Formats: sequence, structure tokens, C-alpha cells
Amino acid sequence: PLHKITCHLLSICPNSASCKQLFSVFGSILTKWCNWLSTKNLTCLAELKMYVYEE
Repeated sequence: PLHKITCHLLSICPNSASCKQLFSVFGSILTKWCNWLSTKNLTCLAELKMYVYEE
């Protein structure tokens, strides 16, 4: 799962503010208590957090 997340993150333009925010969101999600999440669920959770943050 970590490999898929890394490939997904590295495919984003590193100079954008949204990318910096995405790394921050993933940093807050990737804890030892949330490591059981699948790649799909982790990505959905990060996108949801970004969407709520933008509102």
C-alpha cells in the first residue's frame, strides 16, 4: 500500500500549494493507529480532509 501511495503522491506537481497541503494531510493520517487502512480508503480520507479544509 505504501508504494501505491508514494507513486500517487509523486505524480503530483511538487510546486503547487495543494501538493504541500496533501502531504500535510497524509502526515496527519499516517499514524500507527491508521496503518490498517487500505490505499483506496487512505486516499479517500485524504481527499475528504482536503475538501473540508477548502470549504
